[in-house]
Amino acid sequence: MIARHLRGLTDAADVRTLAFQRATMMLRHAAADNELAALLGQPGTGKTFCALAFLDAVAASGRRAIFLQSDVTATHTLMTVRLLQKLTGGRPSGEGYHLTDDLAELLEEHSPVVVVDEAHRAQSRGWTSWCS
Repeated sequence: MIARHLRGLTDAADVRTLAFQRATMMLRHAAADNELAALLGQPGTGKTFCALAFLDAVAASGRRAIFLQSDVTATHTLMTVRLLQKLTGGRPSGEGYHLTDDLAELLEEHSPVVVVDEAHRAQSRGWTSWCS
């Protein structure tokens, strides 16, 4: 795995702690069942590192792996557009509900593993409908 959080660090070994192993197992089960999962914990405890390591393993197995970064401006439509861009490689256009329908079809068709980092930053009005 590439050390993404530690720029310039080379030849380092990952330490697969018990928490890391448990989180990976939970992510593996959620991905196998096409379910939602959340990694919760204090800042700096390795949640993003674990999710990225998991996505690397998913991609190595041949399944589509997508990483999205959330922010305070993220709305339902913005996150839908970002995910559609990752799935199609193009910039989607149209009304929000049409975009959501398009996204639902692509997610069902391709069954990617999607990680949304810092999802708590997203505007709650944007995520309520997306995650339900």
